Amino acid sequence: MSRPALLRLLAHKSKASIGLYDLHISCYVKPNAAANRAGVTKVGTDRVDVSVAVAPRENAANAAVSEIIAEPFLG
Repeated sequence: MSRPALLRLLAHKSKASIGLYDLHISCYVKPNAAANRAGVTKVGTDRVDVSVAVAPRENAANAAVSEIIAEPFLG
């Protein structure tokens, strides 16, 4: 059995979005971590481990992961 890819680049399917892509990053998220431990904890061949200080309620953990992943790109 093959491993899932760490990164996948997917093209938008609508004709109005030609040339636009989504980058999917396989993550394992640990919510409710201590604030000083929040961030990327490991980068493996098939996933990125991310710790966030918020609880997994109302997409708060997902938003925190997005902020952590986007941080290097926003510089």
